[in-house]
Amino acid sequence: MKHLVGLMLVFMSACSTNPMLGTKKPSDLISTDKMVRLMIDLNLIEADLQMKYSHISFYNETMKKSGDLILKKHGFTRKQFEESFDYYASRQEEMIALNNQILDSMNVAAAKFSNNHTIPANSIQVEESALKKSLH
Repeated sequence: MKHLVGLMLVFMSACSTNPMLGTKKPSDLISTDKMVRLMIDLNLIEADLQMKYSHISFYNETMKKSGDLILKKHGFTRKQFEESFDYYASRQEEMIALNNQILDSMNVAAAKFSNNHTIPANSIQVEESALKKSLH
């Protein structure tokens, strides 16, 4: 799973704003700590959907709706997230540090999971009914 997350983060970094041009710091920039927690939740949702569905076309809409729920849970808009992500992605050192924090946190959670065979109750709090609605 850590390889999947790493590849996804590298892909997302490569698809963002050109780092050579830089990106202006948004006035409502999401702090790195909050961005890490947000990205962890988004990664967990995507990993779950990838295990359930064989191709992105089967879960693309669900991922968008689930992502919106995660953003709402954290108190951010899609625009705020995208601008913050582009800002961090345009600064290689900051993005690497952000990705390292995400991977470290997910590795700790994975180790706890493998030891306990249960997912911590607070690791992700998206209502299943909301996910089911987004599938229809």
